[in-house]
Amino acid sequence: MKNLFLSCMLLLSVFLLICLVAGCQKYDYKKKYYEGLALVGKGGNYVTEKKYIGGKYGFVDENDNIVIPIEYDSAMGFKSGLACVKTGGKWGMIDKSGKAVVPIKYDKYPRLYYDDNVIEVEYHQRAGLLDLSGKEIVPPLKYSLILRFIIGPSIVKDSLGNKYGFIDNQGKEIIPLIYDNVSPFLDGKYASVGLQGKWGIIDTLGKKVIPCMYEFCGDFREGLAPVKVNDKFGFIDINNKMVIKPEFDNVLQNFTNDTAKVILGGIQFNINKAGKTVTSKKKK
Repeated sequence: MKNLFLSCMLLLSVFLLICLVAGCQKYDYKKKYYEGLALVGKGGNYVTEKKYIGGKYGFVDENDNIVIPIEYDSAMGFKSGLACVKTGGKWGMIDKSGKAVVPIKYDKYPRLYYDDNVIEVEYHQRAGLLDLSGKEIVPPLKYSLILRFIIGPSIVKDSLGNKYGFIDNQGKEIIPLIYDNVSPFLDGKYASVGLQGKWGIIDTLGKKVIPCMYEFCGDFREGLAPVKVNDKFGFIDINNKMVIKPEFDNVLQNFTNDTAKVILGGIQFNINKAGKTVTSKKKK
């Protein structure tokens, strides 16, 4: 009887020790260090060897000390001194002290653009822009979409989701939201726009360089832009002169190193800026 009692006490001690060790464990998930801090998680589950879901998240320093409490529902690693965190279904950004620089109130995780240090946020299905201090550059009120690019103005879409225009890096509306479709200013100078079923090209001031008169109009590349006329494609120059007459079924690749790839009758081939065939091959 005594041996049985001792065995039970031993098992109980082992169980309590295991529970104590588990309780003292700082975390059960850890990612790589970014800017001196690593994202850690606790209380979640590994659904695969590398994928961890659920639980709470925080950050440890390089000495494995918890410097930001493990209390967030989701989080991402630090970049430019900020990390995205989620709690109560809302997203924000904290600094390395754990201070909420971007308030935790947004519907999606904020996106940090490195080119000009701007943060894109979404609130009640409206897009906005903040600076790195969390100050609003463009309040999330009037645009349903903001698309930023390394070169040129940002594309914006109105709150009804019907019309497009452009804003500059300070959030000023430089091209009114009047277009049905737009492309970015890929070369920093010109963008294709669609209005009432016709396409043209504008400059960064909104001036119509090419009137909206084509079934489709692509971007300028090496001085030429593809256009669609009567369901066929050709190429125009900046003066709206038809340099290569519209006779192709499609343009697969705009001009690069003086050649463009087109398709006609199921055959793909390259043409030069005179519209002459350079090489050809059967479409697979």
